[in-house]
Amino acid sequence: MYIGRGVARGQNREIDDISSSFNGTLVDFNLRVSGIAVYPASTNQLFVSVGGVLQNPSTDYTVSGDQITFTTAPTNGLTFFAIMQGDAVDINTPADGTVTEAKLASNFTGATGGAGNHVFFLNEQNVDTDFTIPTNRNAMSAGPITIDTGITVTIPSSSSWVVI
Repeated sequence: MYIGRGVARGQNREIDDISSSFNGTLVDFNLRVSGIAVYPASTNQLFVSVGGVLQNPSTDYTVSGDQITFTTAPTNGLTFFAIMQGDAVDINTPADGTVTEAKLASNFTGATGGAGNHVFFLNEQNVDTDFTIPTNRNAMSAGPITIDTGITVTIPSSSSWVVI
């Protein structure tokens, strides 16, 4: 019995078996899932077992693009098993081309140029509500900007507001 939060599920994919290429000399291998190249975002996204021994990321292997590089060449006869955890889309990053202006905040609008490019971004000219720029964040506005009487714009020392 398990008491607590439910397990967070992501897209876990088994990496194709590369053990048939183990020869004690090769250290670089292609990362594939069902024959299709995969590109882990980091070495820590993979759980790798060679010869039944879990490998230590960044110590026993590294990942670059769709390649895994072992620090010691696996020898013939060793087994291989690896799981790639998660995917960029699993962390709520919208897929390319899926975010439209309707999905953006109403104060973040753009107008298209002659070729359909977003070349203009519009902002209000009047501040009529108190506003605090978050700590360690910056803001910018196109001016002139007017701040209503009694309204406060708070800018922490670690932040800045630029009006151009």
